[in-house]
Amino acid sequence: MAQVVTGVATFRHDEAWEGRDLGQVGSSHAVLLYADKPYHWHENKQDELFCVLDGTVDMDLRDGIDGAERRVILERGDMALIRKGEEHVAHPRGEARILIVAGGI
Repeated sequence: MAQVVTGVATFRHDEAWEGRDLGQVGSSHAVLLYADKPYHWHENKQDELFCVLDGTVDMDLRDGIDGAERRVILERGDMALIRKGEEHVAHPRGEARILIVAGGI
């Protein structure tokens, strides 16, 4: 049965980087997250689709070879495909609502 999610632009959670499990999408998992402070540097064991539904997020990426860092600014409606093993950290500018689709969440 289809799952309808309403009120995404006003979705909140008591804790940053917590949210609502939306369920399985093929072999991946979808999660709606609320964030109002930075996450931490990490890498994932699977590719991750990071979709900004509301707000602005600065995504810092670190090259695995020379450690060089670069920043990508993700606005509402923007997406980033973070590859397995790519070190990254997200810094929301104020409140942000984010959809993550990835394996093994």
